[in-house]
Amino acid sequence: MAKKWPRDRYTGPGGGLYKVRAGAWTPTTVGADAYSGGGLDHYNGGGLDHYNGGGLDNSPGGGLYNGPGGGLYSGPCDHPFMASTPPTQVFVKEQRARGSNAEADEIARAHGIK
Repeated sequence: MAKKWPRDRYTGPGGGLYKVRAGAWTPTTVGADAYSGGGLDHYNGGGLDHYNGGGLDNSPGGGLYNGPGGGLYSGPCDHPFMASTPPTQVFVKEQRARGSNAEADEIARAHGIK
């Protein structure tokens, strides 16, 4: 099972942008895994999956959903969006470096990253 981190936009304890503990990202290869729900997986709920609660899913529980449990949610949540991807700004840069510009653009737009 791949390690997953909270990746919502909540800045408090347990949130994806919390600086002290849960949101802190440490480099690992899991974010670059193209299989098994990894950061580069287009299926299995992975970072590039448009369905299944994946990083590009805009329905409840997905990475581009702005309600509770979604990756764009900025409030506290008992079950925050979890992902095997690194912080969004790092992930977008890595996507572009690998030629996945359409996916990088979609993620960047949703998160207000240039």
